Amino acid sequence: MPDPCAVFGCFRLRCVKLLLWVLVLALGGCQREHVRLVKEVESARRAELRARALSRLSELGHEEDFHLFLKAAHDPSVVVRRAAAAALGKSGDAKAIDTLGELLSDIDDEVRAEAATGLARFSTEKARAYLMSSYGRQDASARAAIARALGPAGMAEAVRHEAKVLWERNVKALESGGPAERVGAAEELGRSGRGEAVERLLPLLGDDSVLLAAGAARGLGSAGDRRAVASLLGVLKENFPVLREAAADALGTLGDPAAVPSLQKMAVEGGPGAIAAVRALGQLGGAKEARAALCKVASEGGLDVAGLAARLARERDNCPADPILARLARGGAEPLAALAALEALSTGAGAEKTGKGDDSG
Repeated sequence: MPDPCAVFGCFRLRCVKLLLWVLVLALGGCQREHVRLVKEVESARRAELRARALSRLSELGHEEDFHLFLKAAHDPSVVVRRAAAAALGKSGDAKAIDTLGELLSDIDDEVRAEAATGLARFSTEKARAYLMSSYGRQDASARAAIARALGPAGMAEAVRHEAKVLWERNVKALESGGPAERVGAAEELGRSGRGEAVERLLPLLGDDSVLLAAGAARGLGSAGDRRAVASLLGVLKENFPVLREAAADALGTLGDPAAVPSLQKMAVEGGPGAIAAVRALGQLGGAKEARAALCKVASEGGLDVAGLAARLARERDNCPADPILARLARGGAEPLAALAALEALSTGAGAEKTGKGDDSG
């Protein structure tokens, strides 16, 4: 009878040899697959094939394939760049960070999203710096991708960083930029809502450049700080139409009822800025003073503002029609202004009726 141990040892040896043979075959198959995938990435004409090969190589995780991912990041095809961005993000190699940072400016939304996700995998200051600095330069879709990559805490930091960069850029442009740059910077500083912006913009209302003064007025309106109301009311008395209009728009945005008398006077007197004054009165929300002023303009303002004032007043509550009807018997442009106001009033539900015929005049 054969020795059981000898038989078992022989069987075990055969099993080991079989396993080694299977392993050799598997390694050979993997090697052949790897060679095929590299060849497809380097020479396949169809972009879809190159992209699939990149994704599979990323799964295999061979370090020597990293250079293929870097090269594919500049491929003309969007699908290939998208696969390259995903592969670089999963590679774990810090040398991918610069290329992913470049892909944050790609023309394709999904490439930018993959790049942002990939950078978020690297918990380094350099990767975060790319995400932070890129956030303010991106469109809505890319910003959303970066926000997801950063998470709530990182997102708050990105917003603060963007606000700081914009502020510094606009301050510099306001101080030393060209004429158009200074106007744009004045408006942007106002939109920041900072108290410091108001302090910088108020002195510019008297600047020799009318366009810059108008930009400062618009900026003050956007700032939402009512400290600017008194200065803007003074600007309404200027002779330059663009400046008066900017001040009126700003006062309407600020919504302070203290501006109503000056805006009403400007609208009734007519001329440059009258329409802007009426629009500003319309912006003053539910202020009773504003509605009364609009009705006053509807019954006394010129043809260019009477109809607009009546329409804006109607959106709150109709004006009394009697003062407007009284204009029909007057000469000049009075009847035309009255008709414009009456037409605006009559198109609203609940327009007041007086018993005087609509065929007057």
